[in-house]
Amino acid sequence: MNPLKFIIMCHVLCVIYLPIIRLEKLVFATFYRSITKIVASIFNVYMYLLQGYKSAQVNRKDGATLAREIANDIKNMTDLKISAVKVSS
Repeated sequence: MNPLKFIIMCHVLCVIYLPIIRLEKLVFATFYRSITKIVASIFNVYMYLLQGYKSAQVNRKDGATLAREIANDIKNMTDLKISAVKVSS
């Protein structure tokens, strides 16, 4: 879905359906501000991710190099857990 259409739908829902429910003006204003902030945040994250995917690059790696990197990551995680157990004991 286009993010602009999503923003417009949220505004339409806030403007049309909430007064029908007859919420107090303060509650309506607070809810409308909250929805607007949430939608703006979602839109910003969407745009950030979209820019990241456009500039992504694929690098080829040798299988042995990849296995070595995974082994190093596992060793580091295991060492961290072992040191945490030693500290707590």
